[in-house]
Amino acid sequence: KQWYQRRVRGSNTTASMVTFRNILSIRPNCFEAHKGMVIALLKVERFKEAVIAAKESVKQCPGQSRTFLLIAHATSRYPEENGKLRERAKDFYLKALSLDPSCEEAVCNVCNIFIREGKAKDGLEYVKTFLEHNSTCRAHTSAGECYLSLRQHEKAHQHFSIALELNMNYTRAMSGLQILENNDYTENEFVPANLQTNWSSI
Repeated sequence: KQWYQRRVRGSNTTASMVTFRNILSIRPNCFEAHKGMVIALLKVERFKEAVIAAKESVKQCPGQSRTFLLIAHATSRYPEENGKLRERAKDFYLKALSLDPSCEEAVCNVCNIFIREGKAKDGLEYVKTFLEHNSTCRAHTSAGECYLSLRQHEKAHQHFSIALELNMNYTRAMSGLQILENNDYTENEFVPANLQTNWSSI
């Protein structure tokens, strides 16, 4: 894993892609190389190629939730003008969840997308199921954002507070509480922050 991290963090993206291609020609089922290729392509904004590379990981590493998480992350990075393509990320996050219900990355990002679609209740069901077995700062924040979108302010406050008990520096939870405390939600629809991409989680 160290070689992959060094390559991705390096400044020469072209050289990194050559390295990953060479590795995949020898070991086509090396997930870290697929992941490195996707990240490198996204760095130079070759979005379509990044999605194609991510889909190749599904073929070469079948039955793994992280491959669908990789496609979802790549798809979600499309520019705003390709909104329909970006929306497809939700389907890939849901596929990742079907393979691994404990995948926090998928749960929280799918909640974010549901809120943006005006379907916070659907997103809430996923995060509530996750929280039955996993109490994490990020998941409680997602639950708070769902309740905030549904105008259930007391429950939103509860989940943002729990999130900050778990991590007092979590900016997203702090922002949620600030909206509630400033009563900055009465007239405006709540729009969550952009999707988070935690590459280290896959």
